[in-house]
Amino acid sequence: MEHLPPLPTIIDNKMEISRKIEFELEYEGKTMMLMFLISMEVIFDEAS
Repeated sequence: MEHLPPLPTIIDNKMEISRKIEFELEYEGKTMMLMFLISMEVIFDEAS
């Protein structure tokens, strides 16, 4: 399991997580390289 960035402090309540996943796939004798770029922005807000 990959390590996530540290949780934000009270002042900085926004965190961005980005991951790039690459893999090769062989199909009908052809090799294809696939890449997924995943980016997520999380905003921590105090419950009222």
